[in-house]
Amino acid sequence: MNHFCAHVKHDYQKSAAVVPDILYVQAFQHEYDFVQQGINAGYINQSIAGVLYTEINQAQLLQLQQFQGTDMALIEA
Repeated sequence: MNHFCAHVKHDYQKSAAVVPDILYVQAFQHEYDFVQQGINAGYINQSIAGVLYTEINQAQLLQLQQFQGTDMALIEA
């Protein structure tokens, strides 16, 4: 079991790849579009859409806070 956990931990280690901010913006926009298309097509109801929009908004806010933290670290350096 310990070997499995060590392997999983290794697989999820944070990489040093830098993702441009615009790609995050585009990804969040695609999520909003997906939900809207689901509403329009009838396979996502309004209550589920509300939950999904809240989750997207929270993720976007957290990402924005990370950007600001990174910017502040660069300014202080």
